[in-house]
Amino acid sequence: MKAPITLARQPRAYFTFLKEYCRNYRQIGAIAPDSRPCVNAMFRYVPFRTANLILEYGAASGAVTRRILRRKRPEAVLVSFEKNASFYRLLSKNVSGDNFFPVREDAFESRRVLFDMGLAGTPVDCIISTLPCSFLDFEGLLENAVLPLLAVGGVFVQYVYSLTTLRGYHLSPRLRNHFANIHSRFVLLNLPPVLIYSCTR
Repeated sequence: MKAPITLARQPRAYFTFLKEYCRNYRQIGAIAPDSRPCVNAMFRYVPFRTANLILEYGAASGAVTRRILRRKRPEAVLVSFEKNASFYRLLSKNVSGDNFFPVREDAFESRRVLFDMGLAGTPVDCIISTLPCSFLDFEGLLENAVLPLLAVGGVFVQYVYSLTTLRGYHLSPRLRNHFANIHSRFVLLNLPPVLIYSCTR
């Protein structure tokens, strides 16, 4: 029987986002959980029907996590990384589901975490990242936590905030160095608006 998925209290999630953003905007990036249109756009190319192992980088309060759990097959494994203590407490308390493993670790530690879980060498079918890529070593993320893990034909989803793009940070050229098949969608109905990239290896 599938374990219930408990919805977080939205006012608390919004308050936590705003508080953590004020504390460290470079790590958080957003002032509110991702909107439904944003999540729908992220999921457009995710292979939920066939995926056996899904990684989520930057789970925050679980807005995307809950939707992944609704869409994935019960036997598929979801490992969600969230290093922020406040968000991790919300995530582990309010989100549950079959084969769901929240981890309080940096996404850069994903290979070690999978090894510790006995999943070393298991191809990752999809990686969904909501990390603020302009404030981290994005090339390092790709080289250490995406490309070594992603299966051939696997999907990597990453978004960049529109304000970041307007300041001159462009993600597409970086992604084209590693992926031949890239799709992008702009989502206005999100705080802030985002440009979502779906990349197939």
